[in-house]
Amino acid sequence: MVKFYPSIPDDLREWMLTQHVFFTASAPLTGRHINVSPKGHPSETFAILNPNQVAYLDATGSGSETISHIYEHGNGRVTLLFTSFDAAPRILRCFCRGKVVERDDAAFPEWIKRMRAAGLETPPGAKEEEGQVGLRQGDEGWLKGIRAAVILDVFKVQTSCGFGVPLLGSEAYSPESTADVEPETHRLQKEGWNDRPTMPRWAIKQAAKRGLEPYRRGNNWRSLDGLPGLKAARRDRGQWLWFDDGKAWATGRAQQWESVLCGVVIAVIVIALLNRIGLLQMEWVS
Repeated sequence: MVKFYPSIPDDLREWMLTQHVFFTASAPLTGRHINVSPKGHPSETFAILNPNQVAYLDATGSGSETISHIYEHGNGRVTLLFTSFDAAPRILRCFCRGKVVERDDAAFPEWIKRMRAAGLETPPGAKEEEGQVGLRQGDEGWLKGIRAAVILDVFKVQTSCGFGVPLLGSEAYSPESTADVEPETHRLQKEGWNDRPTMPRWAIKQAAKRGLEPYRRGNNWRSLDGLPGLKAARRDRGQWLWFDDGKAWATGRAQQWESVLCGVVIAVIVIALLNRIGLLQMEWVS
């Protein structure tokens, strides 16, 4: 069900560009917030430059979480998610490291040209301008609202089934299928939403042949970054939870050595300054 690729497969490029929405996820190295943002019109805002590099146009919005996380020293991590809402389910994630090219950057027009060469479409009703994708006639709002191009280097691609993602569209609604459903469910189906039956059917089949526990044991015991995962799966694998939790904690602290070193250097500088101006008297004993 889950497949990994070192780059974007050729047979999935067109599928990505024909979706109606994609999502970006990012987070600071420290802090409480993890950001997820929806992005629309992939054919007009998203380009696959090569199998390991993509770019999207970032519109002016109420926040700038993704940009901030990319700018953060030592960070730059971004995950893209595409998912199908039609009859053929699929989820695709691109794990990336990014850079930001703001619209007043001298390199911005060149990146726009590269995106256009890769197939970026000009929005309907837009006119061409030198070095630009195209501005809407009248208010020139489309590209004028773009604040940056986000360039992402893709180091891993993951696809999965997407069975749990609902269907969206007129094919999701059948009057004959709503005779015995709750009014709220009937309303959602009539508006075009309908749950896929694939996931519960798969789970029932796996449970019948006692396959759920082995599946969790093989797939849910750790994250992609090696962090401890589902405790039941880890116990089934014979792991000592306290030992692995401690190892993960120690690894996380070790990865913050730059912050620790920076703190030590700042402390030494502050002590030296205070000692020099007489606010702190220190005698070195030899």
